[in-house]
Amino acid sequence: MSVDRPARGAAAVRETVNWRWVLRGLAALVPAVLFAAYPLLSLFEQNQTDLPLSVIWSPLAATIAATAALYGLLMLVFRSWTKAGALTALAVVAFCSFLAISMLPADHEMGKAALKPAE
Repeated sequence: MSVDRPARGAAAVRETVNWRWVLRGLAALVPAVLFAAYPLLSLFEQNQTDLPLSVIWSPLAATIAATAALYGLLMLVFRSWTKAGALTALAVVAFCSFLAISMLPADHEMGKAALKPAE
């Protein structure tokens, strides 16, 4: 008859390390997801009187999925949670910033600099 005993020694340490590893990976993803969700939630906040809440869920899920996919790809390339999380956050911020700058009028100083062809 076998008796289940609590893990001791190396087995207990290994189990704790696995949870820490997973939590570190998720913690590195959180800033990128927040940066990605901000423009969508901000736009919804401005139009919340015109739109029902149910409209936000599918774009938010797609945004989180795309961010997580980029994070996973960068994790495979760099083999580091922190590098992948930082680069994902930078990519999301750059993507959102480019869209905001490219929509500026052509006569605006920042719009001229962003839309000016490279020499």
